[in-house]
Amino acid sequence: MTWDRSGRNRASFAIRIALPTLLAVGLFAATLFAVVVPAYERQILDRKREMIAELTQSAVSILLEYETEERSGRMTRQDAQNEAVARLRFLRYGEQRKDYFWITDAHPRMIMHPYRTDLEGSDLSAFADPRGKFLFVEMVRAVGKDGVAFVEYFWQWKDDPDRIVPKLSHVRAFLPWGWIVGTGIYLEDVREETARLTSHLIRVSLGITAALALLLFFVFQQSLSIEKRRSRAEGSLHESRERYQALVDASTEGIALLLDGRVAFVNPTLLKMLDRRREDLEGKEPSLLFEGKDAPFPSREKVWRRLVSGEEDAPGAVELALPRSDGRTVEAVVSSSRIRIGTREGVILAVREVSPHVRAERDKEALAIELQVALQFLQEPVER
Repeated sequence: MTWDRSGRNRASFAIRIALPTLLAVGLFAATLFAVVVPAYERQILDRKREMIAELTQSAVSILLEYETEERSGRMTRQDAQNEAVARLRFLRYGEQRKDYFWITDAHPRMIMHPYRTDLEGSDLSAFADPRGKFLFVEMVRAVGKDGVAFVEYFWQWKDDPDRIVPKLSHVRAFLPWGWIVGTGIYLEDVREETARLTSHLIRVSLGITAALALLLFFVFQQSLSIEKRRSRAEGSLHESRERYQALVDASTEGIALLLDGRVAFVNPTLLKMLDRRREDLEGKEPSLLFEGKDAPFPSREKVWRRLVSGEEDAPGAVELALPRSDGRTVEAVVSSSRIRIGTREGVILAVREVSPHVRAERDKEALAIELQVALQFLQEPVER
């Protein structure tokens, strides 16, 4: 039985505490990886798109500076273009200072590329990335609409021609010279930042899960300990009840428990004494103990009513004639005492039958008194 109860306790703990907690952790993790991480990745990408758009605008501003020199007559177009190309060729940014700018024209031909000098001056109309995308033709087509565009394709990793990765570039047209200036970000950077965040979130989630697991284990141990103490207390209470029930049942006195103005319990001795069944008395008015079931029994009503009321000034013990179911009566001494069961107050009636020997002694004493009275009467002189 102990094992069954322990198993039920574990199942109850799992349903009431562990399961909701695990569901909450699972929902938290699902929210992190299904909502937070993708949102963070989009935020990083949007921020980098804004960055390269601003950088491209800065490069165009440099070209505009030299184009202004050309228009003012201080430089020829060729000299202005050569100076602008030289300046952009060595312009770098990024953590490793390896991110760069390039320039093509609208044909497209490569004007300048710091890491692919082999393409400078070449016709790029048939140049495609490893996936077959004609990226430079796509750039010319894209900037032809609004003057600016984002283009995604595959390209070498900065200055490493053997590493081909996805890239997102921003290109902007410089109309005075018919050029297109561009720079880009590697999507691997975005994925690495997202992976770092994901790894951090996994560690945090595992830490939270471990902390919750320890907390649940502690709560379970405490709950199990409390349940064991409660089970022991219940067992002791049950054992005490059984002992008390055995004592009450084996008592030679009749015992009745009154609660809320009703007979709550009657022991076998009293049932036998009154020749009654348990269902005849339990749950009924206590008057049935004193007045019978069918008609009022001539008894000392005021006395027994004070007994069952449990009043402090109620008589300690009273001799009463109690009705049996067969119509006869039982002479008994009834005493009462007040008790409290939880928040309920009650009265215990103890009924002790007057034995034949006691009745005989009482009759003998009464007869002796009567004889004494008669003798005194006989000894008195008769008046003439």
